[in-house]
Amino acid sequence: MEFRLIYSGRLPAETDKPRPEAKHAIRKHFSPQILNLWSEHPLLSWRGGFGEAGTERAIIEMDEIANKFKQISRSNHIWKFLPLIRREDFVSCELDILFLRRGGPGGLIKRGSGGGDLDNRIKVLFDALRIPDASQEVDDREQQSDEDPLYCLLENDELIDRFRVTTDRLLTPLGTDHINDVHIVIHVKTQVLNFKRADVSLW
Repeated sequence: MEFRLIYSGRLPAETDKPRPEAKHAIRKHFSPQILNLWSEHPLLSWRGGFGEAGTERAIIEMDEIANKFKQISRSNHIWKFLPLIRREDFVSCELDILFLRRGGPGGLIKRGSGGGDLDNRIKVLFDALRIPDASQEVDDREQQSDEDPLYCLLENDELIDRFRVTTDRLLTPLGTDHINDVHIVIHVKTQVLNFKRADVSLW
């Protein structure tokens, strides 16, 4: 299976201080896109109970998966997450990332107010692609019905087998964007880890 996710907005660099709010905001940006994939992809939609073949049992099974990935926030609010790529399916992925940002050639390793170095910004992106692994990364407010569950790409970023990042200049007029905003296109390609145990027809 191959598809693309798109992100436009702030992408700060990881520092000694974690950035849970930034990661959660990016995670919420991706959630509707992954939900659309679940509901529109011919095989995923049937499996998830979105298509004509969807049954009440299929929808219940989706909820059971989301219940496996519950997290409790620091304010004791329960959030449910539904990762697309999970260990139990014996599937991993490769990512090909187009990273567009403003500024002249170079400057990718600049630190400070200019957005931070590339490696640490990509680390924040990878953390946002997975479900939170601690309560400190979960939004402190109550989960809303249109976020229940919150769809994520990965159960864990260890399921990324390989990635490539291509950087280039963002040439669109500044407009209402912030000078440090980025535009990112992520080409996701899934791959089966165990052909005997995975549902090969799906992936």
